[in-house]
Amino acid sequence: MNRAWLEGPTDELPQALAECFHPAMVIRGGDLQPNGVGRDACVQSYVDFLNSAVVHRCQLEEPSIDLAGDTAAAVYGWEMTYELDGQTYEEAGS
Repeated sequence: MNRAWLEGPTDELPQALAECFHPAMVIRGGDLQPNGVGRDACVQSYVDFLNSAVVHRCQLEEPSIDLAGDTAAAVYGWEMTYELDGQTYEEAGS
């Protein structure tokens, strides 16, 4: 995922993301509302964003990874500046 932000869209992106995403993956936005539910929808959300936006800056921190049985959660801080539909956005989160 991070490589997509840093390098932009490629023909290999959908397959590469699909190999990393769980079939029941959910992407939640800053308001914790679902932006994508299921692997296909989550892959498409990345593809759509990267085909519509121009990422000017993306800074990613090292992740903190917690394990519980066969489940892992990775959390890391990020900052991004991008242009979409003629407007520039600066966002940050973790």
